[in-house]
Amino acid sequence: MNEASTSRAGSAHGPAPARVTLRVLLGDFRPSWKALLLANGLAKLVASCVLAPLAGLLPYAFLRLTGATVVTDQDILFFFLRPIGLAALIAIGAAALALLVAQSAVLLTIAFAACTGKRVGVVFALKHTVSHAWGILGLSSRIVARALLIAAPFLAFSAAVYFVLLGRFDINYYLREKPPVLWLAAGLVSIAVLWLAYLLIRRIAGWVFAFPILLFEKLPPRDSLRAAIERTKTHERALLLHLGAWAGSALALSALANASLGWLSAFVFVKTEASLSAIVLLLWLFLAVVNVAVTFVNGAMFALLTARLYQQRLTGPSGEPEMRGELQSVDTQGLAHTRARGIAFGVGAAILAAGFLTGAGLLKTVRFDERTTVTAHRGAAGAAPENTLAAIAKAIDAGARWVEIDVQENADGEVVVVHDSDLKKIAGIDLKISNATSRQLRQIDIGSWFGSEFRDERVPTLAQVLDACKGKAGVIIELKYYGQSRRLEERVVEIVESHGMAHDVRVMSLEYEGVQKLRALRPDWKIGLLITAAMGDLESLDIDFLAVNTGLASLSFVQNAQEHGREVFVWTVNDPILMATMAARGADSLITDEPALAMKVLHEIEQLDSAERILLHIAGELGLLKGRHVSRARAEGV
Repeated sequence: MNEASTSRAGSAHGPAPARVTLRVLLGDFRPSWKALLLANGLAKLVASCVLAPLAGLLPYAFLRLTGATVVTDQDILFFFLRPIGLAALIAIGAAALALLVAQSAVLLTIAFAACTGKRVGVVFALKHTVSHAWGILGLSSRIVARALLIAAPFLAFSAAVYFVLLGRFDINYYLREKPPVLWLAAGLVSIAVLWLAYLLIRRIAGWVFAFPILLFEKLPPRDSLRAAIERTKTHERALLLHLGAWAGSALALSALANASLGWLSAFVFVKTEASLSAIVLLLWLFLAVVNVAVTFVNGAMFALLTARLYQQRLTGPSGEPEMRGELQSVDTQGLAHTRARGIAFGVGAAILAAGFLTGAGLLKTVRFDERTTVTAHRGAAGAAPENTLAAIAKAIDAGARWVEIDVQENADGEVVVVHDSDLKKIAGIDLKISNATSRQLRQIDIGSWFGSEFRDERVPTLAQVLDACKGKAGVIIELKYYGQSRRLEERVVEIVESHGMAHDVRVMSLEYEGVQKLRALRPDWKIGLLITAAMGDLESLDIDFLAVNTGLASLSFVQNAQEHGREVFVWTVNDPILMATMAARGADSLITDEPALAMKVLHEIEQLDSAERILLHIAGELGLLKGRHVSRARAEGV
């Protein structure tokens, strides 16, 4: 089949066919559900055990090419803006997309056979997908590259809006005060995002149906994509409506599953007297069954819809894909004809075994010691103006083990305690800290924005904070640079040692280079890295602790860091349920604006017996402590 013939629109076949309804899809589903179910399980098994680990090595490989082992936060963005980073982004995106498509391709092969009145087995579908693996990866690469090319000008426009409209003051000022210019910037970026979404959605049909053309017409990736784009033009609106209907239904089904899990958890926690083991098993098995069922139904229906739309509207001019001849024989290897009873038994046994194994694993992860500490974020920033002596005093009164502060140099080279690069947020003054003299800072009110009772608060020096904390709480010093620092590390060392607090201080920063300078000055000091996101091998870093946001602080992350001798501080944890969850995961310290609340939560956890701690931990890991449970926990102090 030549390229010209494959590019003809499906409309050449005559009048447009009728809509693909749920009734049609159910008709295709009934004779093929057993093969689809088994194929879904096997495909996910292969993907999770083989393909995903291989794809996960890509970031490390590209980083190695640059001589780095890890990049974090904004450095990740800068990495992807480099040529090798752009290649990495395309490769990683293509691998992720190919991984998803490979799983769907197995179902799509079975679904296409069902649409044509044939049946194939799982072995055939797996072999067929494997034989097209390289083509799937190539097509995925082309789609990711095109998506990035389309998105590039919109991303550049959004960045320009940010720097032009929001670049004058520290971003925290705009986020707190919400001036008109913030809404203008948000509006412009929203228009760009909507326009970008429109352009991408217009191309989804061509991209989605390029894969069945690749799988069933034996065209190379480039020709498959070109043919799909050409053929879908005539039916673009109808195809997008069908795909949109599937997406809406999938989201509704997932929402219903989550709601049912919430209802069950409420019933179990509030209305039953079941034993701990029964509660754990019930909730975990229900979660496993619901997840498997929802994932399978959504995936199977997408495959059947895609296959039916392709078969009705988008096949080549002959209406007979070249692969159709391969679908004539029914699979004789037994997998396609496995009885429903046998499949149900196997799936049920697997879920039961997973439930027991996972439940046992969760039980082993619960920590029964009380070593989790409280770190007051910028002092007690929820009760007093951040980074002020008043906030420090309230943190000490609350019993916080650590007080976290931010330091930078002013125009006189004095180390002062302030978070933002300027005073716009905390004083309403357009003055950069790097341009402010010590005399100026002593005259500026930085507390009235929080409350009139704090009008006498001024920007404190590091020396003043150490005086307030000595003998009462340790101090975690975050180094702030903003491209202006001159001798920040040396001056911090001098001030800390002059107060005799070297053993009561830890130093961290977003800048790994900065903490490494301090490591060179004082090798025995405890230093840490503050991160929101990371790519690469964190184990290679020369640090003593990690300060991470709650999204990164998964159970496995915390355990892995501690196994390699690193403590984990989690920020910013202000919700009591989240505090309890992070403590149960083993976080070494909770960085919070509400140290008094955190101390109360940890005290309440200490009063729980072993069974109650296990239940609290597992409920948190399963995501069951939501909504009414949060309200109940707030009322009870946990």
